[in-house]
Amino acid sequence: MSDRGSEPLGSPAASPTVMQIPIDDQDALRAAGGDPLAVDNQGRDRPAVHVPTSALSLMLRLCATIGTQARVKDIMAPGAVTLIEIGPDTGGMSMTSVRSMLESTILPDEAQVWPAVLLKDADPKVDGVPDLCVVEIAIEDRDKLRIRGAALQGVTRALDAPYPVLILAETLAQLPEDLRRALPDPLQLAPLSRDILMAMIAATSSATGKIDPELFDALPQDRALARLSDASLTLALRAATPREVAARLLDTTRRTSDGGPTLDDIEGYGEAEAAARRMVADLQGWSDGRIGWADVQRSVLLWGPPGTGKSHLARAMAGSAGVALVRGSFASWQAMGNLSHMLRAMRASFDEAAAARPAILVIDEIDAVGDRADPDPHNNSYRAQVINAFLEALDSLKYIEGVMIVATTNFPDKIDAAVLRPGRIDIKAQVPLPGAGALAQMLRDGLGPDIPPEEMARLTRAATGQSAADVDGALRQARSAARQEGREVAARDVLTALDPEAEDHSPARERRIALHECGHAIVGTCLGLGKITRLVLTRQGGQAWLSHASGELMLEDLEAELTYALAGRAAERLILGVAAAGAGGNALSDLAQATQTAIGIDTRMGLGAEGPVWLDISSAAYLRDPANAARIRARLEAAEARAMRLLETRRGLLIEMAADLVKVGLLEGARLDAWLARAPGASAPDIGSHDNSRALAPSEETGSHDAQHGIKGAAVAQNSGAS
Repeated sequence: MSDRGSEPLGSPAASPTVMQIPIDDQDALRAAGGDPLAVDNQGRDRPAVHVPTSALSLMLRLCATIGTQARVKDIMAPGAVTLIEIGPDTGGMSMTSVRSMLESTILPDEAQVWPAVLLKDADPKVDGVPDLCVVEIAIEDRDKLRIRGAALQGVTRALDAPYPVLILAETLAQLPEDLRRALPDPLQLAPLSRDILMAMIAATSSATGKIDPELFDALPQDRALARLSDASLTLALRAATPREVAARLLDTTRRTSDGGPTLDDIEGYGEAEAAARRMVADLQGWSDGRIGWADVQRSVLLWGPPGTGKSHLARAMAGSAGVALVRGSFASWQAMGNLSHMLRAMRASFDEAAAARPAILVIDEIDAVGDRADPDPHNNSYRAQVINAFLEALDSLKYIEGVMIVATTNFPDKIDAAVLRPGRIDIKAQVPLPGAGALAQMLRDGLGPDIPPEEMARLTRAATGQSAADVDGALRQARSAARQEGREVAARDVLTALDPEAEDHSPARERRIALHECGHAIVGTCLGLGKITRLVLTRQGGQAWLSHASGELMLEDLEAELTYALAGRAAERLILGVAAAGAGGNALSDLAQATQTAIGIDTRMGLGAEGPVWLDISSAAYLRDPANAARIRARLEAAEARAMRLLETRRGLLIEMAADLVKVGLLEGARLDAWLARAPGASAPDIGSHDNSRALAPSEETGSHDAQHGIKGAAVAQNSGAS
């Protein structure tokens, strides 16, 4: 590109760190198709030079960013303002080094390039006037920019002077929002690619650039090269021949990407999996230039109980997209020490993701960010500063294309509402316990692919209802037991670890739980409350997953919810003659939720005995009045009786469906849909118009026994089945 008398490598080659290629290595280079000798202007042979990898990579990436001599002239034109987003990935070189590289290898030789600081006082010792004024905004200037405005003053001085201006910023987030809007679209530092790597190999292996063009197809894909560290690249370039360089790079990128799961390796994550697939498709579409970044769904909150595989799903997203995975968590950030150190570590994770883009940044335990609405005054100031800094970091990604956020939490109700708003977190998806396909894949990964079908069926049944962490722990326990006995791990070891108390299982208890959950599913389907997505038996009991339809919050909608909540008890009474205590227990149980809804009709929703009055009163206090208690009991008994009537006409379906659930432990997908297709058909008095029932709070999402925490301030989440 250079219009100077010497080639662009001339300046870097003059560095004392540059080494000449030893004479002994020149024959190997010739044999590999390279040319270690070049002829200078005086007709004398001189050996090729080796430029440090970081400098050579940065120089060629800058060349690829600017592209043509015409663009150089545009940058130097009077009144021109150019913005280059460098990113933090500059091989450890400072922003001043970037400016020096531009000045020495790309910009015209005679050009006077001044940093903005020289404009400050019109120093008389400075001769001449600049042809280009450069403003450098490095990551260490962020606090100055935000607090004291030092970097912004530099931009203002440069723009106020009658010279062309070049702004070098590591990220656009370092610039004030109004300035970002006013500046032209930035040039983004080109990532390492096969084209750039061919130029690097030519520079290091041949002074005349004679490299076999077929080498291009032997190099890793651009997406894999962009994730390479300078150290890995330097190690590969130490190979004796260009072909060996390509082989080393392929091996490095393959080992970096292999071994991780992809979305094709998992199954049974429900709407969270569907959301993950959409995001991966969007990211690939953006990478291929088919869609703009503004149209990409860029962030998701995966929530659910511990061990359900939220982090595993995030890794699978990165594996399917073929992008870098950067991990961060509030626990690791807070472990760095005081507030300033914590915030620095947090920013470093965001910067690392920006440098590795396209990338997925996983933020584990995001609930530790806190909630400014928390009434506890303890550490209130600290909490507010952390939340504000985190919001600023999330907002900065609007201007950094190629970075997706995957946040995980067990407690979504503890997260500040400002964090969860669209634009910061686009999707909220509940992650269920792994399905049969996901369990089978985990077991195959742990035991090998050659498990006989009958053994796989027993293992999957034993693992049903357990979390991904439970299965992983069982596999480790099985391998440990086998090592102690000096043999290979076998399926029976895993079966024992998964279900150590198999002999204590009660078939009668399992049947009761299955009837209970199938009762929920059949009644929920009959009442049009939404789609039943999963029934599962667990060690603790059972779960019925219902993705609720939106509705109008009419009295009949609330009564339908009461009927659904008590349908498990009704199923037990219908088939077994008596209900067990499984519908009761903690505050998230069937009875607790039904009681809260029934009381809320009177006290908080203006649809019951108290009329249009909102009462801030606890359930216990309200039920102390015998008249209130009798009315609420009558409402609940009526709902259970209605569920009994609906199930009575479907007794055969209930019995057969429960037997199948006992057999396989989990019903989902086409198998579940086939059973529930037989459920509709109740008479009008039983069903009414409930096709658009309101969505329950997310805490009601999992049915009766393992209800999850919900997300505050929720609207209906039609994408994820959660709010």
